[in-house]
Amino acid sequence: MLDTGRAVSLTASLETLDDEALHAVMTRAQTLLLDRPASSRDAPILMVDVVRPEEGALLAAYRALPSPARRRLLARARTLVG
Repeated sequence: MLDTGRAVSLTASLETLDDEALHAVMTRAQTLLLDRPASSRDAPILMVDVVRPEEGALLAAYRALPSPARRRLLARARTLVG
């Protein structure tokens, strides 16, 4: 666990980085998270999926639907996919 003083110091260090360095740090952090072993009973702690803009728009619209509408749409989509 990260102590408060260390977290403040780390945050201050991150704020001094330019965009390229921040991107490198984020990439490394995501790699470390993805490489961590998880027990079979744990849900994934990080999932990454790259989508095209139209897929992103469709996903955003789906997420905005209430649960009953999501279930109906998913059932309809499954019949179309076959």
